[in-house]
Amino acid sequence: MENHKKSAAHANAKVAEVVFLQEKTIALSLGLQEQEEAARRKMEVNNNQNVMTRVVDTIIFLGKQGLALRGHRESLTSEVVNTGNFLELLKLLSAYDVTICDHLQKVREQHEALAMAKIGAQSRGNSTKQVKGRGSKLSFLSN
Repeated sequence: MENHKKSAAHANAKVAEVVFLQEKTIALSLGLQEQEEAARRKMEVNNNQNVMTRVVDTIIFLGKQGLALRGHRESLTSEVVNTGNFLELLKLLSAYDVTICDHLQKVREQHEALAMAKIGAQSRGNSTKQVKGRGSKLSFLSN
């Protein structure tokens, strides 16, 4: 805990030093940070809307064709050849659509990180706590 406080204090001191050297006021620096965060959040929301549009279109397509969405194993990280029509169609779209490709890659990385955290916690005998927060587990691919 002490190391975390020291590293946070050190980081804050570095930020203050940079602000001082750039001769900017703290209010101006905070305003710029707020603008950057708002722009990042707006871009994230826009990206999530694009992903959701593609997911809904995929579901509508499968429904119109009378095809089942689910498969034997519904995991992007599983080694099963057929993960179901829904995920297989999204995998196909990811070959042609950067938005879906990036999203599927992000979901794979989240699953792998969660699996590694569970393995590490089990080896230490700790319980695994889920990460919480805005969009921390947002995948649009759940059952």
